Amino acid sequence: MSDNVSHINKLTKELEQLLNEKQSQYGSFDNTSYAMKGILESILTAFNGYKVKVPLNIFGIFMINLKLWRTITNKIIKKILMMMLMVTMN
Repeated sequence: MSDNVSHINKLTKELEQLLNEKQSQYGSFDNTSYAMKGILESILTAFNGYKVKVPLNIFGIFMINLKLWRTITNKIIKKILMMMLMVTMN
């Protein structure tokens, strides 16, 4: 099978550094990563009809995305960004 997604499990140095930083703050993601990897692989395999491999560090990446999403959708952050935008437009 051929698709446009390749090397999804290779991380940039910056992302790897961010994962290591977050692991030091919140504890190791290894135990949870094994469970999440298995669950996600099972769901994706059942949905797609063929075996799908998921990188082990997917849980850490999800946690970073969740934190970023919460920051973006925070009402206080939105107000600050809007004020900054208004200042720059004047």
